[in-house]
Amino acid sequence: MRTSVIGPALCLTALFLLTPHRVSGQSANKPDSNPSGTEQMLRNIFSEVHLLRVEFLRASANTYRSQVVLNRIKVEQDQVARLTREVNDIQDKVAETKAVQAKKKGRLEELVKKKDAGMVSPEEVDATALEEPLIFYRGGFTTARQRAE
Repeated sequence: MRTSVIGPALCLTALFLLTPHRVSGQSANKPDSNPSGTEQMLRNIFSEVHLLRVEFLRASANTYRSQVVLNRIKVEQDQVARLTREVNDIQDKVAETKAVQAKKKGRLEELVKKKDAGMVSPEEVDATALEEPLIFYRGGFTTARQRAE
């Protein structure tokens, strides 16, 4: 009795196991309205790859923009350094001019005192007072007469 129950059970099991394979094989030939799990995974992967490409393009554009900004900053820093040097040069020239003016003023005051004491003639004092003042311009110092020429 045991062999009679095992035979039909094995046949039913074999029939059951073979039937789903044939059904799935037949259903693969027909287009389903619902995509299978594999197709859905592929679509998800493709959309993920597309999003990664978009992000990569954005990152590339941002890298380019940041390089442009860094180059602009460098140019501006160079301009600031150049202008700082020019300002320092001008400040040095102004200090030189003030020193020259102070010397001239001191010399004139000495000559006035000597004139009052009778040691220097009034013409010498007048000549010193009428000396042409130095004029400052971007290239350096010059007198008014030199500028006119």
